[in-house]
Amino acid sequence: MGIGKGDRNLQFAQLMGMADGLSLGLRNAGFQVSKYLSYGPVEHIIPYLIRRAEENRGLLSASTFDRQLLRK
Repeated sequence: MGIGKGDRNLQFAQLMGMADGLSLGLRNAGFQVSKYLSYGPVEHIIPYLIRRAEENRGLLSASTFDRQLLRK
């Protein structure tokens, strides 16, 4: 896509535990990658995590693949 790897203003961020294989691939390609962890009262966090899981349903099916990449 022509995105410069050395651009310090560009960073990919994902929720911890979501698409770890994608994060690893981006990092190995030289991009800056961050993982974030949601925190706060449980009654606020659970609905947020459920929304993220629903939005990323297809990515969650790749969790076996993610584990294999992380082990390597």
